[in-house]
This record gives sequence, C-alpha cells and structure tokens, in this order.
Amino acid sequence: IKFSDDLTITYKAAKTIRNSSCSDSAVLVKADSLHRHYRLEGAWFGETAGGCINYPTFRENPHYLLSSTTGSPVRLTLTQQQLEKDEDSPLHYIALYVLKADEKGRRLLNITKKSLVAASKVTPSLSVSVDIDLPPSKQEKYVVAVSTYYPGTMCPFFLSCFVESSHFEKNPDLSISLFPTNDWTPSFVKSRWSNLPTSPRDSLEEARGILEKRFSLKLTVAGDVQIFVTHLQEPHQPLQLTLAKMDHLGIPLSESEFQRGKEVWLEKSDLEADEYLIIARGSEVKPDADFQVSVYCSHKEFVLQSIEKRDKLLKRNELGPTFTRTEGHKVKQIEAKRKAVAREIMTTEQTYVHNLQVLKQSFMEPMEKMAKKGGMMSTEDYKYLFANISE
Repeated sequence: IKFSDDLTITYKAAKTIRNSSCSDSAVLVKADSLHRHYRLEGAWFGETAGGCINYPTFRENPHYLLSSTTGSPVRLTLTQQQLEKDEDSPLHYIALYVLKADEKGRRLLNITKKSLVAASKVTPSLSVSVDIDLPPSKQEKYVVAVSTYYPGTMCPFFLSCFVESSHFEKNPDLSISLFPTNDWTPSFVKSRWSNLPTSPRDSLEEARGILEKRFSLKLTVAGDVQIFVTHLQEPHQPLQLTLAKMDHLGIPLSESEFQRGKEVWLEKSDLEADEYLIIARGSEVKPDADFQVSVYCSHKEFVLQSIEKRDKLLKRNELGPTFTRTEGHKVKQIEAKRKAVAREIMTTEQTYVHNLQVLKQSFMEPMEKMAKKGGMMSTEDYKYLFANISE
C-alpha cells in the first residue's frame, strides 16, 4: 500500500491502522500536582488521510472540537504511533493546527489566515506541540486538526491536551472538552471540462474562453451547504461557482467571482428542502482538464450528481428512451430562451421602478410643494397630472 512518495507499508500494518481504536472523547489519563493530561486516540486511514493544509483534502483529516467552561492556557501535543518495532523505520511528517469554529460551533471549511489560531511546524518528529490560551466556550470554540504532509499517509496517533493543575485549583468550575466532530457530511463528484456548446449562451461563453459544467444537488431536509470547485491538475486557471434553484431558470441564489487559484468556494445557510443547480465555470481551462465539485452539508439527507447522470436517470425512469444529441440540444436551446426571457422581464421591471423613483423625486415632490404654496400649478391640476403614481 503506497502512502507517500517513497514509503510503503505492509497489509498487516494497514490492517493495524484500520482496526486501531479511535476515542469518542478525550479521557483523563494522568493527574498530578503539575499537570492534568487528557488524551484520545485516532488514525489517518483511507479518506481521513487528507494531507497538510496545502491540499484541498486537508478538510478530510480528523478534526476535534476543543472547548473549556471558563478558559485556560493549554498545550496540545500530537504523537504518531510507529507501526514497526524497528527503531530505524522512518517517521512521517506530521502537523497540528488550531482553527476557529464558526458561530454554530462547527469547523470552518474555507480556511484563511484569520481563522488559523496556531499551527505547529510540519516535521518528521515523533510529536509536535502548540500552546494556546483557550477562551471560555460561551465566547468561542476551537477546532483541532491533525495531519500528515502527504495525502494518503496512514498512521495511528495520540492527541493530548495538557493543563496545569494550578488552574483547576484556582477555578473549581474549569473543565476541558475534546472530542471528534462530525458536523459536515461531504460528497464529491469528479468531472472534466468540455468544449461542446449546448446552448447559444454556452456558445458565447466558449468564444470568450469560458467552459462550464452543471450539477444537481437535491436536499430532502433543509440545512446549510458549502460548495467547492477544485482543480485536480495545473495550471490553476480562474474558477467561478453559481448556486441556483433547479426550477427558477438559473437565477442565482449565490454566486462567487472568478478567482484564480486551486479552488473557489461559496456557502449558503438555511437552504430549503429542494433541488438545486450548481454551475462550475472555468476561464481558459483545457477541455480535457479534470476538476472536482465538493459539497459539505450540515446533514446526511442530500444527493450530489452531474446533470448528465441526473438527466439519464430521469429519461430512463420517466421519459422512456433517452434523447438523441440533436433533441437534447433543442431542449437546452429552449431552456436558454426561457432564461433570456426571464432576465429581460426582470431587467424591464427594474428599469420601470427606477424611472418611477426619478419621476417622484425630481418632478412630483417639487411640484407638489409648489402647488401647496399657490405657484404656477393648482392643487387640482397637480392631482390630475400625477393621478395615482404615489400608489
């Protein structure tokens, strides 16, 4: 089993990792006059071996919610367990990160410098540590992320939290909580950009060097959603992401700007149970380049799939034989025309309301003051001229 550039492990070792115990929460393993030592066990295995913060798969690493009733300085230590008894077996590069939780006490998926509280060095050591001042849980909660450097590196570990005993003596109400967090459920779809135009709008965007792919997101229960579009190979050209309701003509509920980098992200809270359209766009991307759409939902009751797969299922289950390419192209042309009509109606209404505001502010209100003062227009003429515009 290959798990880094130049290291392999045996099947027996991999089985040991898979069967290693993972704690439900940290337990007090030692208490003396100097420190109280809390510890839990975990492992990087399979999808949970996401690599360091440089990789988008970092989000799949084990994460732990850390909180304190009254706040206290703590030391966190990550220790890797060596699988082989041979003292010459190499150590993995490991790292420890402390991140801010969101307002609901969940881990932040889009990590920025502001959300990073502390981080150890990525080093091939038996253990790494960080010291932090843990705030009271009523004010803020932290999330601890543990990682190896390379994605796919599998290894069991210990995560320890040390607190000086004197803090418990000064504050009898002090307690420490450290347990795994399962706050987001992920789903992934890998795809490839295509330069085959499917509608007049797609043809126009292709001429501008923009390609797009569409995906269906069906929520059976209302919840919060975070969406990522990630390049799976270089170069990292600009990406853009749109979320819309499937039956609302593609009018965006949320939309990101085009951003150059490895991935682009957006979030939407309190989405109703419904079917949604995710549109991923790439500027100057190669048609054969691979990318991935990742959706993280606050519950497990959702389905993410490509539009092509969704349409095939619908045609097979509801419409009988699948469409030919020509028929499918006509359907998408009709859809594009519907969207154009909807946008035109919206634009016309916005222009109409704007003109009414100009009429009211620049003409109606000044002339009303003149009529009341007995100017060049009488009150009756004013009412006849403007009628029920104010309504």
